[in-house]
Amino acid sequence: MRIIRLGFLWILGLVILAAVAVVLVNAFDEPLKEETRALRFPPAMAAVPAEQNLYLALLGQEAPHGESPIDFGQTRVDLYEAKLPALLEDPTISIVPPERNDAPTLTFRGEVNFLPPSSQASIWISVEDHLDELAQVLAANRELFDRYRALHALTGYQEIATPSPYQPFGYPSSRVRKLYLGWIAQRLKSGNVSEQKAALDDLAADLTTWRIMSFGTGSLVPKTLAFVYIQADTLLLADMLADRSIKIEPLVPQLDRITTPAELVDWRLGDALPGEFRMFQTAVDHADSHPLRTLDALKRFNSIDESKPFEYHALFWEPVLRYFYKKNATDNLRAEDALKGIAFASLKPSDFLAARDEYSKWREQHMNFLNFRILDNPMGKLLLSEMTFSAEVYGLRGYEVAATQRLLRLTYEIRRQRIPLNQIPNFIAAHPEWASHPVSGKPYTFNPDTNSISFTPVSGGVKSWRFSAPVWSGA
Repeated sequence: MRIIRLGFLWILGLVILAAVAVVLVNAFDEPLKEETRALRFPPAMAAVPAEQNLYLALLGQEAPHGESPIDFGQTRVDLYEAKLPALLEDPTISIVPPERNDAPTLTFRGEVNFLPPSSQASIWISVEDHLDELAQVLAANRELFDRYRALHALTGYQEIATPSPYQPFGYPSSRVRKLYLGWIAQRLKSGNVSEQKAALDDLAADLTTWRIMSFGTGSLVPKTLAFVYIQADTLLLADMLADRSIKIEPLVPQLDRITTPAELVDWRLGDALPGEFRMFQTAVDHADSHPLRTLDALKRFNSIDESKPFEYHALFWEPVLRYFYKKNATDNLRAEDALKGIAFASLKPSDFLAARDEYSKWREQHMNFLNFRILDNPMGKLLLSEMTFSAEVYGLRGYEVAATQRLLRLTYEIRRQRIPLNQIPNFIAAHPEWASHPVSGKPYTFNPDTNSISFTPVSGGVKSWRFSAPVWSGA
């Protein structure tokens, strides 16, 4: 009995020592590092004029009839700025301008279900059987359609809202995008050379717009969405090139330009990671006084189910949890992760796979909090688990689009040079600059059963994307 009592006292003593150690470890924060300050407070950049800012125009695409999308986008930003302090307390607050009875926002009329998702299947094949429906839906949505086309005149993209998890982002309606690509395909199929040339000019303008968005100043999600739009535009062209009914000879000067792959440096996502770091800065700052409330808010932000009720549970624990939150330590670890991600995402694509294991090992050691490290700054690390992302996944997304651009050029050269089907494998082997993935270096694969060429993606989260294109057959 005495041995049991002594054993119990030893265990109790160890628990008390461990608890005291945890309290002492969390008693003092660390100083903010210079590299963290540099990420938090970037140098001032030249502002994109409001009237040329794609960010504002996208935010205002649903502006009431006759009103300026850019002005409506600015209204949304102003409303967000006014409500940001309240949003940090309760993210369920609406930051959408209230509907006005005299001028409701525009909504899409009708459906375009007769066209498939543009990044997954061929709009080119589907549009031919639905020309009348396409014309009807276009007529019913002329103002939204014209607003989308007006985006092509804008010259910059800059997110001007205060970075936070709740900042407003604007995206084109997926239905308007389908409508636009269907309209392009219809004109390319017309057989009228002037109409085809004009359609290629419009498609080139669309590609330029999304490249502007991908180069712009801001966070990660808009850039990756721009990549999705570029991917879809590129595949539409590839589908056209495989169509034997299209005479490409009069279009060769335009096709030479539009099928030329962009420089690989254009697809790096490293420059988006500082913006992503700053997007969560307001949450880190707010957690200094409301750690549990901020954790719940971030969980809601990351939730797929937007309708999930927002709950603040056990808020009486906040004074205790505040003790276990080190603001500077949290920021420093976030900054270290961001800088590692920036370095990784800025590598030459051919160096990615070799560096991925080392980067993954570092993240496993420092960003996996299901170990003893959770005892130091536990509340900060719980928050970090909701704020961090992996450059291993997102850093490679742009190179899938680069690979698709190479695929487009490959199918164009097969068509332009009239390469027979039985010679395509040799042509692929002879042109790795068009027929190999820029990251893995793996050659593309020709499938003679489907007359298509495909490649294997190297990034995650892109299962719904299409990584193949049909090829022209002169037979």
